[in-house]
Amino acid sequence: RGFLALSEGRLAAARRDFADCARQAHALTVPALAGQASHNLACLALLSGDLPRALSGFDAAAEVLRSWDGLRHVHHLDRARALVAAGLLTEADEELSLAVARLTGAVRNPQDLAEVELLRAQVAGGLDRPVEAAELARRARRRFVRRGSTTWTLVARLAEVRARQAGAGGRPVPVAEIERLATDLARQGLVDDAREAGMCAVRARIDAGDLAGAGSACPRPRRGEPVTARLGVRGLRADLALATGRRTRGLAEL
Repeated sequence: RGFLALSEGRLAAARRDFADCARQAHALTVPALAGQASHNLACLALLSGDLPRALSGFDAAAEVLRSWDGLRHVHHLDRARALVAAGLLTEADEELSLAVARLTGAVRNPQDLAEVELLRAQVAGGLDRPVEAAELARRARRRFVRRGSTTWTLVARLAEVRARQAGAGGRPVPVAEIERLATDLARQGLVDDAREAGMCAVRARIDAGDLAGAGSACPRPRRGEPVTARLGVRGLRADLALATGRRTRGLAEL
């Protein structure tokens, strides 16, 4: 029931069920189930933006999950997500390497392996390794396509676009293709990813010299959106201003 509530975005209800599950599992001395419930509570803390509680929760559940072959990779993957959110990319990369070792060894789970590769692509991009990021994103996308995971395929494609724009090489991704990707992401309800794809399209217009088109499509920062998103918008607006010779405006955005 907690998982159902989580899938529907009802975090408070999910938290109550996972907490009840953990209490009953401890009372009945079922440590594996208690560990799963504690891990899920840490995932909820991550979704709520409480990174210290998330990381401490993952650490508390680690001993049980690491001893359970079928779930060990899940611990490494979710803890890496928290580390990425905290900006600890090198540490996240180490966790993801452990997850890959499990998923290419005793455990076979193609969906989780693709998710690990996608997160590794995002980490590689953050560590200024665009070629590696592009290859990892491409591998993840192909796995998602084989599984028929439409939404995940779109997210992986966005990671590819980001890596290409960061210097992974190859032909520039056409603006029209990036704008279609933004539309498809929005249709899947991935508002933040769609906004980021839209920013990639603006970046592509700047790189192609279409400054008028970039200016008309360039977004503004929004109240309440994640600080990383606001920073990205400011950086994009700075680049556009500098490209159009408005140095004072560009420096103000920076």
